Amino acid sequence: MNQTTENQIDFSALPAAGLGRRIASIVYDLLLLAAISLGYALVIFVIRMVTEGAPEQGQMMASPNPSVQFVIMVGWWFTLASYFNWCWKKRGQTLAMKTWRLRLQQSDGSLATAKQRWNRCLIAPVSIVSVVGLLWCLFDKEGLSLHDRINGTRVVLLPKKIN
Repeated sequence: MNQTTENQIDFSALPAAGLGRRIASIVYDLLLLAAISLGYALVIFVIRMVTEGAPEQGQMMASPNPSVQFVIMVGWWFTLASYFNWCWKKRGQTLAMKTWRLRLQQSDGSLATAKQRWNRCLIAPVSIVSVVGLLWCLFDKEGLSLHDRINGTRVVLLPKKIN
């Protein structure tokens, strides 16, 4: 069998990923993010139980003050962004992207830089939730999403045998 290896591929020549694969990958990643979020919530719950004590029986735990809520939300974002950064740093793929044969890279085929990865974590959620960022790839001459265009990255479709 003819097995393609990473050394035989010109990553800069790979086609941009289509909208369907991008959406499928996002849905899959959302399931993984839900699991990570549950783990984060458990850690926060344990920390609050240790620092504040358990509420009386039949009572709900009081909501933390706004500054603590802000710290919790920033920590949650950082936790989720760290998942993406770790995956993209290693091979340019999250588990979902690997399943759908997608890869995040720069236009020259090299992996995204740390700055690009963190910027993508800031820009992509807004771009995706507004839908404009994803639909952008349908009209972009290079097939880039809005957050890829802004960030200098691209999501490409890998050949079948490399994954």
